[in-house]
Amino acid sequence: LLCWSLTTEAGKPCGPADTSFCDQDNDLQCLVMASASGDSLAGGECVQVCDPSQSKCPSPLTCLGGSDTTAGVCGTQLNRGDSCVQDPLSDCGPADVCITDGNEGYCLQDCTKTMMCDDSSQKCMPLSDGSGSFCM
Repeated sequence: LLCWSLTTEAGKPCGPADTSFCDQDNDLQCLVMASASGDSLAGGECVQVCDPSQSKCPSPLTCLGGSDTTAGVCGTQLNRGDSCVQDPLSDCGPADVCITDGNEGYCLQDCTKTMMCDDSSQKCMPLSDGSGSFCM
């Protein structure tokens, strides 16, 4: 037999590596991530599930992601220029995109549709793979 503990707070570890699961009565779910080596599950983090149309996230968190048919998670909304790492509990603002070189990343304005930048001193630059544009 294996004993599992109940995690009742968002942001706390969960999953097979931690031998705990998230309290669904508190709208928590375990977001499990593969280990860096790819050999096994490293574990995960409890996240608070939210409905983007009526977010009930604790302050100062915001309901990130989601749509009319899928749930989001409560997390930190980053500002333009903020560092954006692969943290599942943070995301760039709706008009921005995380541009990364593999090591560092920053929230920059997404200008794919308008080809215009809010800051007139910046230029709208296409991504090398043609998948969009950003202001720099």
